[in-house]
Amino acid sequence: MEYSSSGQTAAGRYEQLQSNRSTFLREAKESSKLTIPSLIPESATGTRSRIKTPFQALGARAVNSLSAKLLVALLPPSTPFFKLSIDSLALLKEGGQEGLETEIDKGLRTIENALMDEIEVSNDRVAMFEALKHLIVGGNVLLYLTDKGLKVYPLEKFVSKRDDVGNVLEIITKESVNAQALPLEFLNQIKKKENYDEKTMEDDLDIYTYIKRINDDHIWYQECKGEKIPGTDGRSKID
Repeated sequence: MEYSSSGQTAAGRYEQLQSNRSTFLREAKESSKLTIPSLIPESATGTRSRIKTPFQALGARAVNSLSAKLLVALLPPSTPFFKLSIDSLALLKEGGQEGLETEIDKGLRTIENALMDEIEVSNDRVAMFEALKHLIVGGNVLLYLTDKGLKVYPLEKFVSKRDDVGNVLEIITKESVNAQALPLEFLNQIKKKENYDEKTMEDDLDIYTYIKRINDDHIWYQECKGEKIPGTDGRSKID
């Protein structure tokens, strides 16, 4: 089953959508030069080039200060930034007993506290701080909520396509992974296809994660060297 448009690879689709991103990425790099150059570096990831430091630190201080203020507003320490509640009318329709709503409220408060404790011990606050800096400097960032916490994709690491009302149609991320982290069977497969030697297989490889909307579903898979990585495809409803 071909997931990408016209049967092209995820890498090919990524390259195609890069042209739409180029203007925004160029402006983001210019802004980063004047604030935090290491945030969105001018050179491609992996190249050993010196990052030029601005002659003054006002831009960096401004970005960090504004990011910290936004972080406190979004994730206030020791205070839930959300509130779980029940629908009183729905409870009455179900014939709720007197005092039941109070007991449910106590349970919801316990869940709120547990979620806040989970956020405090995870890397969510650090990841959100990093994401806010990218939003301020580059104007865009991608957050992926995993079982281990938030993962940040800066502007140069993803492309996306939306319709006229903002619905996400496609997202493709690009990241480098050491070849030894991939399944051995898959490595042998691409090694035969590309005729790699052992030294090449020790280098980092580009992994593309492709997410696409098809009707009321989202499908996704991961790709390396034009081949889908086994066990990485999935499907879910939009909601």
